Amino acid sequence: MTSEETRLEQGRRAIDGDYQALRCTECYGALEFHQPDTESPYRILAICEHCHSWYLLNLVAGWMLLLPEVEP
Repeated sequence: MTSEETRLEQGRRAIDGDYQALRCTECYGALEFHQPDTESPYRILAICEHCHSWYLLNLVAGWMLLLPEVEP
């Protein structure tokens, strides 16, 4: 397994208001929201229904982060 350094700040965006109204920053498609850890309800995973981009949302800190693509 090889490691790769990626700068994530470039894909970070502030969240104001209702996170469920957010759209994909890549294609503006609708996002599907998931809460994988019930003990951390403020941490949400979002996946674009159109281009399949992945995002991590932190509702307490108020940011949305576009996760980097991983080549198989």
